[in-house]
Amino acid sequence: METRITQFRDPRYATPHYMLDCRHMLLIRRRLLFSFAFFAMLAPLVAEVITPQIYLLEADEVEDEDVYIAASSARIDGRIEGDLVIASGAISIGGVVAGDVFAVTHSRIEITGTVEGSVRALAREVAVLGTVTGDIAVASGTIDVSGGVDGDILLVAGSAGITGTVGRDVLGRFLNGEIDGAVGGDVDVSVRSLRVGPGAEVGGDLLYRSDGDVAISGGASVAGQLKRLPSRATFIVRVWLIGVTILSFLAFVVTGMVLLLVFRSTMARATGLVRTETWRTVWVGFVAVIGLPLISIMFLFTVVGAPVGVLVMVLWLLGLVFAPVPAVAAGGDLLLRGRGGIFGAFVVGAVVWRFGIWLIPLVGVLLYSAALMAGTGGLFLASWRQRRAGAAAAPPLGPPGFGGTAAEVSPDWEPPLAPEQAAGPGGGDAGDGDRPVIAPH
Repeated sequence: METRITQFRDPRYATPHYMLDCRHMLLIRRRLLFSFAFFAMLAPLVAEVITPQIYLLEADEVEDEDVYIAASSARIDGRIEGDLVIASGAISIGGVVAGDVFAVTHSRIEITGTVEGSVRALAREVAVLGTVTGDIAVASGTIDVSGGVDGDILLVAGSAGITGTVGRDVLGRFLNGEIDGAVGGDVDVSVRSLRVGPGAEVGGDLLYRSDGDVAISGGASVAGQLKRLPSRATFIVRVWLIGVTILSFLAFVVTGMVLLLVFRSTMARATGLVRTETWRTVWVGFVAVIGLPLISIMFLFTVVGAPVGVLVMVLWLLGLVFAPVPAVAAGGDLLLRGRGGIFGAFVVGAVVWRFGIWLIPLVGVLLYSAALMAGTGGLFLASWRQRRAGAAAAPPLGPPGFGGTAAEVSPDWEPPLAPEQAAGPGGGDAGDGDRPVIAPH
């Protein structure tokens, strides 16, 4: 079938297709929002978070409920009847997952089995060699779809290759891409370079935004129209911004996990205070966030206090980034209803919080501000109360009642005697003549 290539260079055509571009990007954001909102609704059903070093589900094993995993690596060859939510290293799914898969990894996700739900992943590399009956939403360095996906594919990647089959639409942004398989619906992508191979069969339109031309093989088949839409900005800049967003999220999660581990007692207390004394932590955090830079400025105007002012300012800047950790963990704990542990709660809370900030810009300002003030207040209150509790539990430096009232002193208490006074005649203890005496050497 003959394909038509239309390039909109006339300004009269720029505006409507710019609106089409905006509608498609709005669709992408809505789908991401619904995906993570659905994940958040499933979170309260979690029984526990499994935290082994290596998670292995053998081929003859079956998990009858949702599985939440935090591990260094995972291999799933058996069957999971519910959803799989995993934060791990390398992930291999060779079995069957009856529900959805939500995965975060710094390594590779390989699906050679079957996922009967949808896949939502943040990874360095994603390979779909098996079957996914639902949708795929992926942010990755590279993605390879050589298997089958019955639903839509939504992706943000450095490079993407679709050589398998896709039941519906392909939407996304990537630097370099190749389509050499069957797509049942439309293809709507922003790319730097795109190759449409001889095995490509697109059931709908092929729309692309690019600063260059698309290489289309003569054997490719496009049932609808093939159009080049106007690019709104430099593609490389947009990709870098997306990459920085993803890396900042991963850095926040990793650093937050380290803080929870190193300052476990203070962080756990702060998280609990955010949940139980929310308004108090918010007010204390508000005063701290506003007051600390003012204190820093006051110190900076003095010669002796300048180093202290610099230190306070550095701590304040770090707090703007990491102080929300207790509040984020408290939010995740609320979603999990206290059944995921502080680490699992933090991961779940971080995902929902950061994607809420990204997907809803206006509400995102409120989400960040609330987490910042509640987290800062929780840390201040936790540190203060922990210090007071430690001082109260410290052993007394003097006799009972030292520093207190006379009523607190036991009537039987006597000050200890000096060694030379405690010894009786002949070096023995006074009042205990039957005890053997050890002569000094």
